[in-house]
Amino acid sequence: MKVSAVKPLVSVVIPFYNAAVYLPRCLENLQNQTLKEIEYLFVDDGSTDEGATFIEHCRNEQIKLIRLPHNSGQSIARNRGIAAASGEYIGFIDADDKIDNAYFEQLYQTAVKNQADIAMAATVMYHGNKPAMMIPQQPKAEDFTDKMSLLPHGAVWDKIFKAELLQKHQLDFFPQRIWEDSLFNLQALFYANKICTKPSVAYHYYLNEGSSLNNRGKQKKKREDNLFIAKKMLEFAHAHLPEKDIGIVENFISKKMFLDQLLLNRSFRQQACKILPRDTDLQRRCRKFAKKSLFSFSLKKKRLMLCGFNLWK
Repeated sequence: MKVSAVKPLVSVVIPFYNAAVYLPRCLENLQNQTLKEIEYLFVDDGSTDEGATFIEHCRNEQIKLIRLPHNSGQSIARNRGIAAASGEYIGFIDADDKIDNAYFEQLYQTAVKNQADIAMAATVMYHGNKPAMMIPQQPKAEDFTDKMSLLPHGAVWDKIFKAELLQKHQLDFFPQRIWEDSLFNLQALFYANKICTKPSVAYHYYLNEGSSLNNRGKQKKKREDNLFIAKKMLEFAHAHLPEKDIGIVENFISKKMFLDQLLLNRSFRQQACKILPRDTDLQRRCRKFAKKSLFSFSLKKKRLMLCGFNLWK
């Protein structure tokens, strides 16, 4: 397919590592996008399968391949993509997920219409046969509290960010850490003039059996990085936000980042309580979970917790 050399309105960064099985579907999904002034930056994070070769064969002026010499992690791969992007806005996609065909066109039009630095779509999360849909509850937000209230999770893949915003404030992803999205989102929301939403289009997130969120061997690193990123978020909050907004960040960490691990690990509960000593609800939950057995929950519920679903009230 020949694509004319037009400056892209949106640059899409797709980091991948050994994702050859997903890339054909991913590329087909992207090529069906109704927005044509768009570039796709596939960043090979040192894969050992045939994924990079597949993208190499598909390269043109719209589809680009960036190769890292060795596996460096998703954060560094995304940062390389940001550095190479030439679009007015930048979005992110994981190779094993999908988006609606009008996803980027609708997000871009909404961002431009509202003169917003960030535009956000709905999210549909899949695990098993029961998808869960997360829909933004208001059309736009300018106040920090309102902007944070729009976030159903810490991920970046349901949004587009104005490239000028990222460049001006030198925003990138903290390397070698899981949960880096949450810190990136916090910083971007703080600096953004406003965030607008387009709930009629959705990002479709799939929790795969082999993903890092569902791999028991990586749960220790997930817990360590969770706590590390939470501390970085609080450092940023204390340096830039008034006291009332620091509480908003603490609540996000407690409800969106810590909750799924509180039941699963005693050491994590202890460290979480030290990080958020003012959060009385968190302290109560930790005491409650300490009395419960992990085996009193079904495997399905445990996996949903690892996916980020709030099973506790």
